Amino acid sequence: MKKLISLLMVLVLCFSCLNCAAGETTAQEAVVFQDFFANEEINRLVDENHEKVLANGYSELRIPASLHGIPEAAMTPNSWDVGRRLMEKGYSAYVIGGCVRDFIMGKECNDIDLLTSASVEEQREIFGDALGTHTIGERVFGYVNYPDERVDLVTLQNVPAEYAGLPNLPEFDATSLTSDSTLLDSFQRDLSMNAIYYDMATGDLIDYHDGIYDIREGILSTMVDAHTELSSQPHVLLRALRFKAKYGFTFSDDLEKAIREHGREYVPETELFTCYSYTLRMLEAGFSKASVDLMLEYGVLDAIFPSLKGYTDDPAYLDYLEKGLPWLDRYQKDGNEVYKYLAILALLQPVIDRRAETMDYEAAVASVLDEQATVFDLKKVRNRIESAAELYRQMKEESSRFMSEEIRTSKRYTGARALLNVAAQSDESLKNQADFWNELPEIESSHHTDTQDNPENPEDTVEDPVEEEIDEDLANVA
Repeated sequence: MKKLISLLMVLVLCFSCLNCAAGETTAQEAVVFQDFFANEEINRLVDENHEKVLANGYSELRIPASLHGIPEAAMTPNSWDVGRRLMEKGYSAYVIGGCVRDFIMGKECNDIDLLTSASVEEQREIFGDALGTHTIGERVFGYVNYPDERVDLVTLQNVPAEYAGLPNLPEFDATSLTSDSTLLDSFQRDLSMNAIYYDMATGDLIDYHDGIYDIREGILSTMVDAHTELSSQPHVLLRALRFKAKYGFTFSDDLEKAIREHGREYVPETELFTCYSYTLRMLEAGFSKASVDLMLEYGVLDAIFPSLKGYTDDPAYLDYLEKGLPWLDRYQKDGNEVYKYLAILALLQPVIDRRAETMDYEAAVASVLDEQATVFDLKKVRNRIESAAELYRQMKEESSRFMSEEIRTSKRYTGARALLNVAAQSDESLKNQADFWNELPEIESSHHTDTQDNPENPEDTVEDPVEEEIDEDLANVA
């Protein structure tokens, strides 16, 4: 039976590839994990542990390297260098989070986070000046820089203090942020599929919360009662929506209930930068249509984008989303970068245009961004959003068919042109202008900057490095 299921999955994937070859695209990524789950012994162990998790709330599942077949080469040489140096000094080292999930799904991962029993001070004793640090909330995290990679380090965390008193929890010290076990650490992870550990000492996979089962079954579930977890870690809402849009998984019953009944409550509790960062990951990664559809379905779109109040049931705006966002996703899948300001404007530009009917355009842009700043940390990108919105306004006008070479080699020009194409999908009056700018020959440039956006302070126009510094799985433990 398992072999038949695996064969059917292969056929489905082949059919999907034929559709793509014929010009059809899907918002969700194809999930390829039949090789991992083709092992009958793995399936037996996963099923047996699933029953224990249902009975006890959690249960340790270990799948040895001899069974799962994930090669050491799946990890980068730099991550192994860091892991071995930690283990040589007597500390534990695990790969955790998205990379382990990706390995099980048969995907590559080059952004690896390591979990260790070593504190930041102990890490510094091992790596010296090569260790950098950054702070998220009350916690300090280390990382080791290599010429071609940064390896992030997380000290084993503890069960969130807010969980004290919940049923089916191991004993823990609620006064401490860190712990000495992967079991305690696992309870502060967001979703079960992101709480699977790869033990670098043995090669074992360790899973306490049905993460491997949930990957196999296509389920998104939390570590504890979903409403409790999302109240404690409100950013999990955005991550859950993101993974549902990306993989097409289903929510567990209690996660579905929590988001449907309380989703809007979690948004204002999410830290401004975190809300900005996770939302942009949904919009700029090629599945913006699926993401926005979910935000609409669960009633959180206008909580995340306050200017959209009154638009989420507006037929013209919904038509704009229905026709424009698939174009944006195809644009990204064709190898084009969806800049942060483009992703934000793709949702907010219709609001700006409508407000500009009764006020100055610049004031309309400012009013929308002021509202958005109550949910997002926009200080790093606001200048670029304003500049791209103004350029978009000019490109819509037939009288504005000349742009300097300096502008046409800038990112804001590329972003404004893409925004014009998004709008033209539902507005026939914009198609001629979109075609005009699309057909202009590209200008070769040795640099691709936006310093003209703010000539008085070019540093304001440099791409924001913060998102690169805070990996999604590190942000998860904030």
